[in-house]
Amino acid sequence: VLGVRMNVDTAIRGRRSCHSYRSKDIPLDVLGEVLEAGTFAPSAGNLQNWHFIVVKDEHKREQLARLSHDQHWMIEAPVHVVICNDRDEMVKWFGEQGALYGSQNCAVAAGLIMMQAEEAGLGTCWVGGLDEDGVRTLLEIPEHLVPEIILTIGYPDRLEKDSERRLVH
Repeated sequence: VLGVRMNVDTAIRGRRSCHSYRSKDIPLDVLGEVLEAGTFAPSAGNLQNWHFIVVKDEHKREQLARLSHDQHWMIEAPVHVVICNDRDEMVKWFGEQGALYGSQNCAVAAGLIMMQAEEAGLGTCWVGGLDEDGVRTLLEIPEHLVPEIILTIGYPDRLEKDSERRLVH
């Protein structure tokens, strides 16, 4: 347990994409709890097709930033979590639609990781634009896994401005 708990509403409304991080390590137990939250995501057929790759190495983080449309701000985050989709397993069970379902499953897992990180006082940012083949090669990801999302995680260096939100009508 991370200590004082915030409620879900506070985490949802307080979370902002973080683009500036302090150079402070995340304790392993905190990172473990943050990642564990993703494993509680619902998934099509309960296949739990996500795989989380934790990247702390500075050189690899630099390469991930380059492979994500040169988003150099990413390098500041002490942790990158690459969320991969076992697309083959999903397609085996659901046919062509399985690829979509697998991506959706990874997205839900990423959302829960981000909410848990918010509760732990960590900033996150979702990066979806990435060179799949380049990331696969860099991290030696097996062919059946597809890199879907990179989450940057760390202690925020400054608070992000509130952004306008479209309200449901």
